[in-house]
Amino acid sequence: MAGNGPYWPTSIDPERPRLIEVRRRGGTATNQAEHGELEHSSTGRLGGTWSLHGRSSNRLVGLGIAGQGFGRAPGFRRLPDSLDPLVEFVFDGIPYEETIGDFGLNLGGAGGFEFDRIDRTEGTPSGTLLLASTVEVSSSFFRAMEHGVGRGHADPLVRADMVYLDRGPGSVFGVGSITWTGSLSHNDYKNNVAQISTNVLNEFVRRGAAPLPNELDV
Repeated sequence: MAGNGPYWPTSIDPERPRLIEVRRRGGTATNQAEHGELEHSSTGRLGGTWSLHGRSSNRLVGLGIAGQGFGRAPGFRRLPDSLDPLVEFVFDGIPYEETIGDFGLNLGGAGGFEFDRIDRTEGTPSGTLLLASTVEVSSSFFRAMEHGVGRGHADPLVRADMVYLDRGPGSVFGVGSITWTGSLSHNDYKNNVAQISTNVLNEFVRRGAAPLPNELDV
């Protein structure tokens, strides 16, 4: 329940597991590794982004980084896929027309800072349900650098998406936004962000743990 999840390959030092290592290149970042310095010193793993290595976040969890912004974060509006009986449990107790998360401690809403969306060209599976997207995105929100130039409400690709995806042995619920958790405590946890989070966690716990494959095809 966040954004910008599987993005940078990250190493854990095998001798000092309290240390992690990230070397950035080719993505949206505040710094870039110098030429010849992309290989991790702790494990030999090559840095950059996962998509540069052919392992797309969209293929794995349905969502991938779309952009970032620092103005007021918007809420989400439900879309027709949210009425699918498969996801009825997600919105139990929440009217269809209700804006989700137009409040919160982090930037004032549930759909901001770094955010993700579905992208079929990046491998989002065809069975991914698009449950909701952010509304009234401000001009202070921009596309991720690797996706070209675009900003704010004038660009339909500058948005966070909420999705549901069945992956065989298990399922994915994603909100595509870092600021989602900052909306949980609003009104003493009596709000639709907390309700959706509770609905999903209760359902996944009810289903029990799924057996993991030896290797995910991502």
